[in-house]
Amino acid sequence: HGSVGYLSFASDASDPSDSAAVIDELSILLTSGRLSTHSKGIIETAYASEYASRGPTSALKLVQQLITTTPEFNSNSIAYKTGEKRVSATPAPAPYKAIVVLALNGG
Repeated sequence: HGSVGYLSFASDASDPSDSAAVIDELSILLTSGRLSTHSKGIIETAYASEYASRGPTSALKLVQQLITTTPEFNSNSIAYKTGEKRVSATPAPAPYKAIVVLALNGG
């Protein structure tokens, strides 16, 4: 079975080739305006490239997909980049067992 979902959003931007306007609109709708400058820059570049090669419909779908992969979409607060490496967690003092259940149902 394939995916039954589809992306049908239509932007209110007066000029669909204006990547900044389209992404700002989606940023408000999908992240409450929290999309970082870094993420916007990457997504704007992808939008402009896709718009030039495959048209506005494909570019809009790509942007929606990309925004849903950002930290700002997947959290309820502003994500700050520190540039520091993450500290490794301290191993557990005693061995333990864990059960992991993955429910992979989709396309």
